[in-house]
Amino acid sequence: MSGGLHSLATIIKRLEAATSRIEDLAIAQSQQITPKDDSRSTTYAAPPAPPPPPPPPPPAAPAAPEVPQSVIAFDEIVIDGKLKPFLELTRSFAAQSVVEIVAILEKQFEGLRSFLLLSGSCQQPDKEGLEKLLVPVQANIEAITRCKDAGRKDRDWFQHITIVGDGGLGVAWIVNPKPGPYLAEIKDSVLYNGNRVIKEFKEKDQKHVEWVRSFIAILEAMRLYVEEHHKTGLTWNKRGITVAEYNSRTATGAGAPPPPPPPPPAVAPAAGSAGGAAAVFAELNQGEKVTERLRPVAKSEMTHKNPALRASSVVPSSTGSAAPKKPFALEGKNWAIEYQENEASLTVEDVQLNQAVNIFGCKHSTILIKGKVNAITLVNCVKTSVLVDSVVSSISVTNSPSFALQITGSAPMIQLDSTDSGQIYLSKGSLNAEITTAKCSAINISLPVEGEEEGVFEEQAVPEMLKTVVKDGKLVTTVVEHDGARVDALSGKVNTTCHTEGQMAISSPVEVIAPMDESFIGGFHPHLRPATPGPPPPPPKDAIYSQGYQFGQTTKSSITSSHLTTMSAVERSQALRIPRMEPHLQFMVGPLLRYDTVENGVWRGAVMIVTADSGSIYEPHPTLSFEWDPDLQPKRRPKTHRQNLPSFDLGPHPADPYPKHTLDGLPSNGNTAPGFNQNMRWAAYSCNGFSAGVNPDDFRGPGYNSGYDPVWMDLLSKHAEEPFHALVGGGDQIYCDGLTREPELQDWINSKPHERKQYQLTDEISSAIDRFYFNHYCAQWRSGAFARANSTIPMMNMADDHDIIDGFGSYPDDLQVAPIFRTIGARGYFFFLLFQCFINVDIDGVDDRPGRHLNRSVIIGPSNGPYVPFPSHSFLGYMGPETYILLLDCRAERKKDQVCSQGEYQKVFERLSKLPPSVKHLCVQVGIPIAYPRLVFLEKALESKFNPLVALGQSGSLGLSSFVNKFNADAELLDDLNDHWTSRSHKKERNWFIEQLQKFAKIHRIRISFLSGDVHCAAVGVFKSLKVGKKPEIPPPQDPKYMINVVTSAIVNTPPPNGVIKMVSSLASKNHKTMHHSETDETMVPIFTTETNGKPRNQKFIMGRRNWCQVNYENEEWVFEIRVEKEKGLGETVGYTVRTPPPLWTDS
Repeated sequence: MSGGLHSLATIIKRLEAATSRIEDLAIAQSQQITPKDDSRSTTYAAPPAPPPPPPPPPPAAPAAPEVPQSVIAFDEIVIDGKLKPFLELTRSFAAQSVVEIVAILEKQFEGLRSFLLLSGSCQQPDKEGLEKLLVPVQANIEAITRCKDAGRKDRDWFQHITIVGDGGLGVAWIVNPKPGPYLAEIKDSVLYNGNRVIKEFKEKDQKHVEWVRSFIAILEAMRLYVEEHHKTGLTWNKRGITVAEYNSRTATGAGAPPPPPPPPPAVAPAAGSAGGAAAVFAELNQGEKVTERLRPVAKSEMTHKNPALRASSVVPSSTGSAAPKKPFALEGKNWAIEYQENEASLTVEDVQLNQAVNIFGCKHSTILIKGKVNAITLVNCVKTSVLVDSVVSSISVTNSPSFALQITGSAPMIQLDSTDSGQIYLSKGSLNAEITTAKCSAINISLPVEGEEEGVFEEQAVPEMLKTVVKDGKLVTTVVEHDGARVDALSGKVNTTCHTEGQMAISSPVEVIAPMDESFIGGFHPHLRPATPGPPPPPPKDAIYSQGYQFGQTTKSSITSSHLTTMSAVERSQALRIPRMEPHLQFMVGPLLRYDTVENGVWRGAVMIVTADSGSIYEPHPTLSFEWDPDLQPKRRPKTHRQNLPSFDLGPHPADPYPKHTLDGLPSNGNTAPGFNQNMRWAAYSCNGFSAGVNPDDFRGPGYNSGYDPVWMDLLSKHAEEPFHALVGGGDQIYCDGLTREPELQDWINSKPHERKQYQLTDEISSAIDRFYFNHYCAQWRSGAFARANSTIPMMNMADDHDIIDGFGSYPDDLQVAPIFRTIGARGYFFFLLFQCFINVDIDGVDDRPGRHLNRSVIIGPSNGPYVPFPSHSFLGYMGPETYILLLDCRAERKKDQVCSQGEYQKVFERLSKLPPSVKHLCVQVGIPIAYPRLVFLEKALESKFNPLVALGQSGSLGLSSFVNKFNADAELLDDLNDHWTSRSHKKERNWFIEQLQKFAKIHRIRISFLSGDVHCAAVGVFKSLKVGKKPEIPPPQDPKYMINVVTSAIVNTPPPNGVIKMVSSLASKNHKTMHHSETDETMVPIFTTETNGKPRNQKFIMGRRNWCQVNYENEEWVFEIRVEKEKGLGETVGYTVRTPPPLWTDS
């Protein structure tokens, strides 16, 4: 018995030793290293067999892929050439917070190099495979963004941290089809904060300056690299291996080859039939066969590695893949409902207005939401039904086939994306909901039947077939009509198609504007891979509002469904959350900024937002607050039921503080304010739109989404380098000529001229006019680069004709007073005051006496205009202690023979006479140039009754109908010529106005300058004292009559044809004698001596390229720099400068 026990104990020890040996061998093989001999283990075996033959050598490991030449170049140009010196410099002096973010940047570039090595060796994978490969790149970008946000606490080094954080987005060039321009704009964005660091430290510590330039050099080197090796996007190896094969090779080459298999065991003797120790040894001596039915042992189950397992004698089972959790809980302000299956009635009760419900990955379930909730999202669900009472903001359904949605209360917006088969039941209270679909099919909407009991619905299908045609250079998309039916854009009802006999009316689909997504507020729409990375970022304290348009920042619209599935419930809730206002406001456009003036040392301005009542909560009253330093608290004035006007005491501050405003808790934009005793830097522009028949895409250069953006992007880049304090719109900030294409106006437009003047105004036409102006302003003022400008640079605007309608005020009296045309003028001017000046006459009144009007700069005319039911609104604004600007209203009182009335002039000069004695310069902004080449001969020809082109145009012969305008059949150009100050009907008024300004300038010793637009050219005219006989000319500083007229036009619209430019240029060199009676000479200044490429230029007076103007004040001179587009659509400009001398004449 004792011998048997001793034998059994011996067997157990040998089994333990064998088990340990097998486990060690498994660990060694998993780590791909040769296992070491275990000298402690004792081998018990049967008598030895003859020695086996030597094992065959292991197979050779596959050769690692060769390094492509593009990666070698990347190492030389970027890594070794620029990155490594930058890393060494950073570690030599920077703070730990900067070193940390630079370490992430280093890791980011290592990942980029690995990606380039892969792309240079492999064929391009499919979309799903590429998304997986991009996950580490995205993770690195998010890591550097988080580090940048965390660095806000380090105020001394935050500029440096922001530079690295913004530049870290540069690695996203690998997903951009135009990486060169993308990197160039990233570099320009980084320069914003880089210039600030250089300016701060150039006199203190050159290491900071060297550091900034070293980092910029990295971006520039990477741009040069991609221009050479990846000009049209990341290049893959068409003859390369697959990504899977590449991964296999690189994994094999990473370590030593696996150990060879063990030698074959000795031949075992036949096992006896009896049991006992002999049988056990026989089993052990089978070699590999003894383990063929065993499973691999996890490290956590190895007893000799985990002593605790020996004591418990319980071995845990393999966990396998855990089933996903099924959250159903409120996390902060978000309900998370996930992975619910076959749940017949999940109820969310007592929801709050500020809560959102996020439903993810549910199947065959029904969810009831009781109460009014802020928003609902349904993502990656199958056959899931949602019943909700009311929604404040929107309902979003993404990739959720066979869904059902029923609304018993109200919901302003329903968004469907990538979803097939769905049913939506609307209540009577939700019939105004706007439903948008993208990549959807088989969506049906059930509407309650009028007059039937509750619960009776009529089902209608959402159209899936669309028709797109090209009209006026634009794509116009409409629903394909079937059986003579169409959808009425206004009522949503199905009507029968009707045709007009005779001349076919040409109309455009009604411009319908949806509320704004809150992540879009204050800038561009977000894109995961934008065509252009957007303008330079705002200063660091305002960086949060730019989330959504830069690559790598997580937004609701930039997260793929596959990415969502990898997140935890908390991460997914945070990713789907966007900043929300409390109480919530549904934006249509805004926030828009306006500058008024400075009064008694107080900067006065305004912020305007436009909201949709549906989805907005106005109780408590929306709150606007300002701050320019987080350590200071805003000082509020007492609230009233109509006003909530916060003020903020900046206290003693340096030049250019950056106050930031916040609306109901939603971080928004800020603007740069001037310092005390600082004369402002400002920008001016005009003609911010395209004329009919111009294709905007002709002006869209590489990397831009629209032809509207390139020159605006240039203005924004200059604003980033040295911020502007004001943005002056010199007329035609918006083009409202499209009003004539509204469906309700087609009968009027297509009637004969004499019938058009008698055509009566109907309620339908009146509503259509208001609808057009409102929708058009909302659409244009929240789109593209202009939206970024009007929300970050306070505006000062004056109207010209296109702000109302082409040529308004310069047509004959009988047309101007016609019912419909008069209404167009009235409503156009109303919306100009509302959207561009933030004035509602019914609320603000027309009393401009000191302290009576909310806008202190306004000068209101004594009576209503001849064609609009409002008085003129001019503005006299403070631009610094030595500079002012007058925006003269030349449209409200305009007639064919009048620009401004004597009453308006009188009030303007009364206000000018009260300017402080410190003022040395006054800029008079008039929409149309006041010193410009004459086109009198053309005016006479077009007015002639015997003009054959007009006659043919009126009859429609020879295709010349476009030669006459659509309102009164006069020559199309005639209204433009009648608009000009130099036209025969305005020349006398012009000369008188100039003489009055000359007298004012001489008496008050103020230099007058003019600023104009309208003509789609850049030019500079000049008035000066007439040279008499052999007497020398009066030097400009001593000449009170020396007045320049800077003409900057257009920032968007197309220049005139070359023939027109040549004709105007030929007239520009002439000295006009019109004002010789007052000893005044008039000519043009030849500032355009070179082309934008630097070559000499023959036409020195007129530049026919898109442009804008920046204005600085230096050495008591106003410096006007006209920035001219270098090449169409590229978004780069060249400057041409003209200066206004200080007023140095004596009183004599």
